[in-house]
Parts: sequence; C-alpha cells; structure tokens
Amino acid sequence: MNILICMCPYPFFRAQGQTLRVYNIAKHLAKRHKLFLLGITDDSLKLKNSSLVFEIKDIFEKIFEIKVRRKKFIEILNLLTPRYSINLEFPIIKKKLYKLISQIIKKEKIDILHINGSLIIDLLLADFKGIPKILDLCDSYCLSFKRALKNTSQILERSLLFFKYLRIKAIEKYPY
Repeated sequence: MNILICMCPYPFFRAQGQTLRVYNIAKHLAKRHKLFLLGITDDSLKLKNSSLVFEIKDIFEKIFEIKVRRKKFIEILNLLTPRYSINLEFPIIKKKLYKLISQIIKKEKIDILHINGSLIIDLLLADFKGIPKILDLCDSYCLSFKRALKNTSQILERSLLFFKYLRIKAIEKYPY
C-alpha cells in the first residue's frame, strides 16, 4: 500500500511529541508499505542543531516539502471565517498544497492520505478522488489554547488566543 503522510510542522524534531509519534508510526508502517512524506515547513522554525532532527530518508520513498511564512494578519483573518469553517493555518498556499497533493497521489499511486496535525486539518474535507484519509491529532488544541490563555498577559496575544480557543473548540466538536 502507498501512504502519503502530510505533516505540519516539519521536520521531525527529537524533542517534540507530535513528530516522535509520526516518526515511530512511519518507521513501523515502512516495514510493509511504501511511505511518502509531504512536510510543511514554517519559516519560524530555525534549525540551529541538526542533531535535534531524526534522519528519515530510509523510511520514506520520497520527501516533498512546502515552505511557508506565518504572518499574524493571516492568523487574524483566519479567525474571521465562519465558526464551523475549517481552514488551513496557511490559506495562501491552500491551492498550491492541494495541487501538489493531487499530483503526488496520481504519480505515486497513493492509496491512503495520513493527515497529521490541526494546522492542516482542512485536508480532511478536500476531495482527492475518493482517497481514504486518516486524521491524527496528537493533542487537544482546545486545551492547549485554554492553558496558554492563563499564562499570557499581553492584550493582543490574549485576544488572538481567545478567538483561536473558540474556533478550535468548535472544530474539535465538528462532526466529520
């Protein structure tokens, strides 16, 4: 079976729970299946030490990467969409991402799409010609935002976190 794993954030950091989880799942799946990776790299993640990143070339047949730059005004615009709307954290690359995934599915004959992380949860609702999708959310983002609200004193940051909390609370309740 050919499986495309879509992951954000990427790369595989040794000290991050989400990447540890995906790394170990992929390592075991690679024993019986062909794996392909689409990593979405946030420019805010700067690698200072490559020893913090897992070596993954022997796990995946091919690795595709999209680089994005996160901007505060985009985060704010995302919050203005309807309450139950599920959007990419990076709406500017949405068409580019969908097109790349469609090309990978066709070229590599992908059987399953594995979506990891809430930042790209919108892929769950996209139609990729009947390809089954698996959504893997490692954390409760609703709980994370709620906790972050308690520890933030800046008004702008608190406001942004509050609206993110309300939005993700609605998304986590959304019946797929």
